[in-house]
Amino acid sequence: MARSIVVDRMVESASTMTARLRKTAAPLWKVLTFSPADETVAPGSCLCIGIERGSVVFTHVSRFLSRYQIRGYRKYGFTEGSYPKPEEVASSAAHAVREMRAGKADIVLSLPKQWVVVKAAELPVSASENLPAVVSYELDRFTPFSADEALYDYRVVEEGEEKISLLIVVTKAAPLNGYLSALKETGLRVARVSFDLSGMSALYRHIAGEDTFVFMEVDDEGFRGGAVVKGILAKSVSAGFSLPEDALRAAAVEEELASLASGLREDVSPPKRFLSFRGRTAALRERVKQQGGNTVRVIDEMEKRIRGFEGFKEVSSAAAGGAMDALLPGSRGFDLLRKGVARRERTPFALTALLVLAITALIGVYLLMPIKIENERLREIEKQIASRKKEVMAVEDLKKQISALRREIALVDSFKNDQPLSLNVLKELTTVMPPTAWLTRVRIAEGQVNLEGYAPSATILIPKLEASRYFRRVEFSSPTFRDARQNMDRFQIKMELEGMKNERK
Repeated sequence: MARSIVVDRMVESASTMTARLRKTAAPLWKVLTFSPADETVAPGSCLCIGIERGSVVFTHVSRFLSRYQIRGYRKYGFTEGSYPKPEEVASSAAHAVREMRAGKADIVLSLPKQWVVVKAAELPVSASENLPAVVSYELDRFTPFSADEALYDYRVVEEGEEKISLLIVVTKAAPLNGYLSALKETGLRVARVSFDLSGMSALYRHIAGEDTFVFMEVDDEGFRGGAVVKGILAKSVSAGFSLPEDALRAAAVEEELASLASGLREDVSPPKRFLSFRGRTAALRERVKQQGGNTVRVIDEMEKRIRGFEGFKEVSSAAAGGAMDALLPGSRGFDLLRKGVARRERTPFALTALLVLAITALIGVYLLMPIKIENERLREIEKQIASRKKEVMAVEDLKKQISALRREIALVDSFKNDQPLSLNVLKELTTVMPPTAWLTRVRIAEGQVNLEGYAPSATILIPKLEASRYFRRVEFSSPTFRDARQNMDRFQIKMELEGMKNERK
């Protein structure tokens, strides 16, 4: 039991630490994955073709540095009370593109709400592992169409512990393919298919600056609107007025607003409600504002957030919203062409690559700059050496002369110290020899002295010479003999020199 508690605490601590690390690293990751071609910065343009009863509208919207501008708006009328045919839409589109110079804009086709089926659905949470395949398989159970005969898209509205709440939007593919083919024949390729309420929710989201709200557009004939939760259209409504009285119409609008807002409360305060009015609805507008009080906000007062937007009286909010839905960053609108398969977006690493290159360049400079500086110093030293080359050569010559003189002096000193001078030896012999003795020959060579001469007694010479500190190993080199004529001993003595070095020192 104790071990289980410890493990649970460790898991909880690890989860908390991971959450904190993700929260801390999120801003850094956002910066590192920023791309110069990011949709919030890069320019873009979109032409939305809105099919309405009795007409087709075209709205050309551009984006640059997160600023949006309506470049052009065209409306072409056809048979009243019926929807225009594919060839009529295609011919009108070709004409509108030429007039508004929108040849390079992305094409979005916005369908009326009456052409699509919007269904809320629930799936077990286990389906989240392969949600597109599950929705495709279960589509005929949630809607009147199967996946093969329909174009559809879905959004996850809420994900609980056991269930996943979805909002599925589906339309029959056959009629829509006729419009897509007709537009393709005129050279216009549709990149996205949505419907009017999805575009309107994106438009109101941008103008209102909210992610969770309720919106509704009211005109002479009826109203249409929806509830947006965290940027996703979660509920939708579209109905006509059955009674002409403004009071009853205002009550119907308020009832639908309350129905849309039910279940969307994320905190104590109710979600904000945004309304717009078109046509001759001034009186109805005042009644709705009176009944709604501070909870209702008329969106007309905030239209300046889009340049060129001249009010909902002139520009179709569905067509303008369809273009905005394609241009807004992080838009979570519907695209029926995807069939629930989300487009894989490659994480941009342009800024990361630039930072890596910059860091690499700085490291290269950091490593190479000292080498370059030292090379410059070396070249400067070489210049200084070259400029003083003559002086250096003169100094080198003097050094050579000094070395030669030192060798000569050493040689002389060595000669003087190692070999005693003959004069000193003779002086020593004069001092040591008795006055009655004389020398006939003295030979000094290689540390040895040879003496020849006469003395009254040759034997007394050996002790005297040995007593000298300059001689050693004194001995007769040959036998002595008595010279009768001189009455003296003739002698030959040899001995070794020593002590002369000490004397010189």
